[in-house]
Amino acid sequence: FPTIPFSLLGSTTAAVSGAPSLAALYQTVANPTLDVGIFFVLFAGGLFWAFAAGRRAVVSSILMTYVALAIFAALPLDRLVAFSGVRDRSFGAIGIFAILFLLLVLLLGARRGRRFTISGPWWQTLFLSVLQMGFLMHIGVSLLSPERMASLSPLARRVFADPDAHLWWLIAPVAFLIIIRRLAMRDD
Repeated sequence: FPTIPFSLLGSTTAAVSGAPSLAALYQTVANPTLDVGIFFVLFAGGLFWAFAAGRRAVVSSILMTYVALAIFAALPLDRLVAFSGVRDRSFGAIGIFAILFLLLVLLLGARRGRRFTISGPWWQTLFLSVLQMGFLMHIGVSLLSPERMASLSPLARRVFADPDAHLWWLIAPVAFLIIIRRLAMRDD
């Protein structure tokens, strides 16, 4: 699990226990930066997706993310971006991945008649959807050009673009699926 130093949260930090000061917290809320927006989208998107879609759709979309990532790596990206007419390669790549992901989720995702075998409390679905949103954000940030990535805050770069975090984002959704599946099997 990547550690996030509190010094990345703002320029002003308290000397007591490394926690950010109230002034730095107020400054972040009063003048939100891109990373505050990213984390808000992560939480709000995860919350919406968890309760709107349900457990089966969340689990299915996590699996479709891995399928989309595997297919995306084999695509002739430069030709597709040129064909799409998007001038910025980063945004073209993100758009192509988003279209591929949405097509897979819509065409191969969980159907209402099928039942996924895990069940559990609502917080598991919420946590799965937040992991899903974080994984998608990691993929999107990793497709940005180095110039655009440099414009992100140090916290956003550390959480979503750091090479050390890449393996964590790849493993975390599946690891949590395995854990809740094992817990469900143990309870049965």
